[in-house]
Amino acid sequence: MERIMRRFLWNGTGEGKRAPLVKWDLCKASKPNGGLGILDLDCFNKALLIKWLWRYIIEVGSWWRELIASKYQHKHSIWITQTLKYGFGSSPWAGISKHYSTLWKLAYFDPGNGCHLSFWYDCWSPGVVLADSFPRIAAAVTAPEARIADVYISSGESFSWVLDFNYRLRGGAESEKNELLDFLNSLNFAENLHNPCRPVWAPNVGSSFSVASVYRCLADDAFPGVPDFPDAVIWKNIIPPKICFFIWTLSHGRIPTIDKLQRVGWELANRCELCRQSEETQDHLFASCGYSMNVWNLIGSKCRINTQPRSSIIDVIRSWPSRSSDGFDD
Repeated sequence: MERIMRRFLWNGTGEGKRAPLVKWDLCKASKPNGGLGILDLDCFNKALLIKWLWRYIIEVGSWWRELIASKYQHKHSIWITQTLKYGFGSSPWAGISKHYSTLWKLAYFDPGNGCHLSFWYDCWSPGVVLADSFPRIAAAVTAPEARIADVYISSGESFSWVLDFNYRLRGGAESEKNELLDFLNSLNFAENLHNPCRPVWAPNVGSSFSVASVYRCLADDAFPGVPDFPDAVIWKNIIPPKICFFIWTLSHGRIPTIDKLQRVGWELANRCELCRQSEETQDHLFASCGYSMNVWNLIGSKCRINTQPRSSIIDVIRSWPSRSSDGFDD
């Protein structure tokens, strides 16, 4: 499917084969990150699977959740199922449950008094599952299935964490225990004891879960693109899409000028056909060529803006927002 999408982007519906100008991974980055925002099917599929894990958390009492729970059972947490391995066939839920680690990067529980959450295996602090962050301590405790409410003592204004271990901790394990206690004390857990236990969707705190928000997080992580990209200048509704696409390609330095064609083996004389005085490069052709400067000056006079010489075309593009107050967007 992605091969068809890639071929259509660069070849359209025509015959033959054209070399892609921009890497496909960059095309799949979001527009603010310098891409085209093309859908990545793998990230989208993961987002749809994570939706089922989120539904498993919030749809307590539903018949389908009870069916999954009865088949896969819970081990340490009532929110996380075990993964059963079969010698034949396939299990859709087994594939879905592989993405719990991704879910906990995007969601967590506001624990309240901690009666309904596993201390070690539920994510009740953003991005942190204690069993994963402090594995040596988690392996040494006497009660790995303990709820949060089982490991603290609260009396009036007094609050303290109580952890019991199977053996005396030494060396690195003792240091890890101290790190854990420092982390727990930094949470100010006692201040929220009267809050209800509820799941929180971190990408949109205060808003509900959406597949789109999952996809954006996954895609931004997989395809970071380029920083500080001037997307707001390039993608404008009043500009024809093919012009926006050309400027986008230009901003990445991927226009097939003669110097680039020579690098891939084309035997061509490199001369700018506009001024016939310099070699044809992208920056020369669009920024410093005398003919191009006359065009920019003409545009400046028509749009009532001050066109200053620039060393590169990306400098020209980045300078556009500062001119909006002078009528550039008109």
